[in-house]
Amino acid sequence: MYHKLAFIACLFFFATNHGFALLQTTSDETSANAESTRQTIENPAIPTPASTPHRTLSKESRPMVVAAIADIELTRQQLARLIQPYMNKMLEQIKEQNGLDLKAKLVELRVSPAPSPEEYEKYSNMYKRLKRYFEESVTHEWLRTKALVYKARQEGVTLPGSEYAKGLGEMALEQGVAGKDPVSAMAEQAGLSRQDFDETLRDSLLIRHYLRKTLGPTIPEETIQKVLILHPELYGFRPMRRQYQQLFKPVNSNTERETARTLMKKILVRAIDGESMDALAKEIGMPETVPRQRWVTEKTPLPGVSLHEAIWETGVGRIAGFVIESSPGFYIVKVLQEEPRVKIDYAEARPKILDNLVEKRREELALKTLEDLDNLVFLNYNRMTDVPMTEEERRDIQMENIIQIRKKNEAEAVSDPRENDTSRMSRRAAPQRTPRQTPQKRQSRFSNEALQRLLEKRGR
Repeated sequence: MYHKLAFIACLFFFATNHGFALLQTTSDETSANAESTRQTIENPAIPTPASTPHRTLSKESRPMVVAAIADIELTRQQLARLIQPYMNKMLEQIKEQNGLDLKAKLVELRVSPAPSPEEYEKYSNMYKRLKRYFEESVTHEWLRTKALVYKARQEGVTLPGSEYAKGLGEMALEQGVAGKDPVSAMAEQAGLSRQDFDETLRDSLLIRHYLRKTLGPTIPEETIQKVLILHPELYGFRPMRRQYQQLFKPVNSNTERETARTLMKKILVRAIDGESMDALAKEIGMPETVPRQRWVTEKTPLPGVSLHEAIWETGVGRIAGFVIESSPGFYIVKVLQEEPRVKIDYAEARPKILDNLVEKRREELALKTLEDLDNLVFLNYNRMTDVPMTEEERRDIQMENIIQIRKKNEAEAVSDPRENDTSRMSRRAAPQRTPRQTPQKRQSRFSNEALQRLLEKRGR
């Protein structure tokens, strides 16, 4: 609903599908050649731009900036905070699926009395590649988001307080958060600081408000009606939903987990025997930010498959016969009631259809805006994690150089067929980037083609 909240949700699912491939690129690297190949991975088609004129302070007086649009900056420290939740989640998945605790392995090799430099370099490069992957992905999404935020502010569009309150309430309901400070609770769930989460939320709501205001009126009513006719299953019904009551015991460490598991098994027996769920919630110290009762649909994101199964496979009025374990902690669930799927009219379906139609044009508008803001955009890959270049990347660079030369020669032949071979060859002799060469810093021209390479090339 909020463009997948930019860096909080969408990025992780993308990384889950593609991130493990990054681990397979370092198995043959050794410490002997690590230092010589430890060059910054760059997109050869987009040289790293120099800092824009407003960046004139000394290193001591300002943090290191990775990317910026005008005076809106992404510092290296902020980038490190933004990628940390995704790094932690990916490391957990690697441990679960491959049995490799990457951080623990690096510590073990570092303190080993007889360390193997080659083995340490291998696992160190694995970690660096994961980190670099998330740094680039988050930075690219940050640029797209901030470009639209800048454009909205330039046009005098601001986020009304009522829109913020409504969006915050909707998100808190979706995330199952209660209490007086839902922002802090959701930030904790996302693994971000309150400031970073609130900034991301406000940007997302501002962009939604801006797109509705600028693009919404351009979409004909007939188009919206046609979407409902063609896709009644998606937009023509209010989905089935269930209300459940929960007991939740959070855990913060592996030491706490075993104790909490034993406690919740005993609490489950007492709940099935008929003790008050509210009284048991107080006994286990259930946080106030977690709602006692919650409505969900089958598509509501939940922390774990087991919790979803417990809610949808337990009969109404009954308590699930097992304790649900997830990374945040342990749950006991009682299903209170169920509402069936209900058909809705056009007036109720229209806002969702309109939002989805507008959202489809968001990416195109973001790229166009970055191109329009050309001279205000700053991006420096050299300020991200430095990782060795693989043989595949060296081959990619060499192949791209060959392709660029061929394209240039073809364009010259078409533009000036009378040109003699001597002058053409002199231009062909222009220096090309070699696999170990880092481009000189200069201002980048963000054309559509260049942006596509910037935003897609490193995500493969």
